[in-house]
Order: sequence, then structure tokens, then C-alpha cells
Amino acid sequence: FDQDDVGTARISQVVTSITSACLFAFSWSFLFRNRPPSSTLQDGQSSLWTVGFIKVWRTSGEIYRTMPALKRLMGSIFFAESATNTIVTISTTFMSTFLDMSSTEIGVVFMVVLTMGIPGAKIGEWLALKVDPLFSAKVCIVLFILSTTSASIVLRGPEQKQYVTIFGALWGIGLGWLHPMHTILFLGLTPDHARTEYMGIFIFSQQAFAWLPPLVFTILNEAGVSMSIGLASLDIFLALGLISLQCMGCYDQLLLVPISSPIAPVSTVELPTIT
Repeated sequence: FDQDDVGTARISQVVTSITSACLFAFSWSFLFRNRPPSSTLQDGQSSLWTVGFIKVWRTSGEIYRTMPALKRLMGSIFFAESATNTIVTISTTFMSTFLDMSSTEIGVVFMVVLTMGIPGAKIGEWLALKVDPLFSAKVCIVLFILSTTSASIVLRGPEQKQYVTIFGALWGIGLGWLHPMHTILFLGLTPDHARTEYMGIFIFSQQAFAWLPPLVFTILNEAGVSMSIGLASLDIFLALGLISLQCMGCYDQLLLVPISSPIAPVSTVELPTIT
């Protein structure tokens, strides 16, 4: 359309907004089925406005006190996915400012990232079948750490921008790999009767610390530290996520860990078995 970067961004935003509005409207109108309520207000519960907050507070306390494996998994989600979710934000600044890449070049890189998410998901599934989902998640985080560290070493300026696509492919593989493994582990460590509530906590865990890696990157940048070091700062959060997974113990042992809930008797964890 013969537009500069700002004009291209405006066109992209308009197209994205219209497309999203149409798809969401169709989904909410035709794809959701009617279903009866899964629970009712008990005596002493004032209203729907407060019961949800109270329930989430109690469930969070229950996770902290009686579900050590789930608590450590949430630690991994807090840190590792805060880093992976902000790679787009940080790498965009890194590519445009530090590597002096155009909007077209950056768009190509992110197209590679999105495309490589497909084989990344298959690699994660294959390794989960060969070993287990916990091991697969650990290997994925190691891949993220190695690729991010290598990118911060190799990409020293505009002269090396031709190598960005390689690292974008590695990041894409990791993005398509890690989230499904975290989801499998999380679902296996939550009681069947409260999956909807726990999935809300899962989504919160993914976004709770999403502001922290960009903040660290910005502080380092404003302090005059090289953007390469700022990019490598993501490794801190990835390493914390890996340590949290390592503290969960052996996957086979998790299959026998009892979990308790304030509204249900003690049951046995049944982590999904991929076949």
C-alpha cells in the first residue's frame, strides 16, 4: 500500500480488529452450547459477585498447603511462560532498534516463528511419548535458554541480522512445544470436579509475571547496558522455570501423589498418559 512503518501498523491494526470482532461475534453467537449450572449458591454465600473471589482465594490456599507438585509447576509457568510470552515484545524492540531491521524483515521473522510452532508441538509430543511430558518441558526450556543465549552472543549489530531467522525458528519451536506440555501437566495435577476453576488459575499463572521481563529489559536498556545483555536477561526467568520443574521430582512418582480439595475427598493424581 506504499505506506511507512506507522501506516502499515495502522492498516494491520484495522484488519486485525475487524477480523477478531467478526470471529468472536460468530463464536459467542453460534458455537457455545447451553448447559445447566454446575453448582449453586450455598447457605451463607451472599452473591455471585463475591463467591467467585472467595472460592479462588480458598483454592489458592489449598494449592499452597496441600499440592506441592502443582505449586512448583505453577512456579515454572509463572517464570518460564512470562519469558516466552514477552519474547515477541522484547525481540521486536531488539530487531528494530539494535539490528536496524525494517517492518517487513521483522514480519518475515515472526512468520517463521509462527510456522515453526507446528513442528515444535510435534517434537514436544514425540518426546513426551518417548519419555514423559515433564522431561519434554525441561528439554524445551533448555532449548529456549541455549537459543536465547546464542542469539545474544551472535547478534551484535545490523551486520548479523541475517541470522535472526535461525533464532526465530528455534523460538518458534519452543513456543509450540512448551505450552502444551505445561497444559498436560497442569490438567493432570488438578481435580476433575474443578477443572474450569483451575484452568482460570492456569491462565492467570501464564500472565501474572508477563510485565516483569520487559521491565528488566527496559531498566537495563535505560542504564546503558547493551540490548544483547537485555535479551539474555530472559534466561533468568527461563532458568527459574526449569528449577521449578526440576523440584517437582520424577514424573512416575507424581502419578501416585494424593491431592485434596476443600470440597472433595482425597483422590489420586492421574496425569495424562500420551498414547
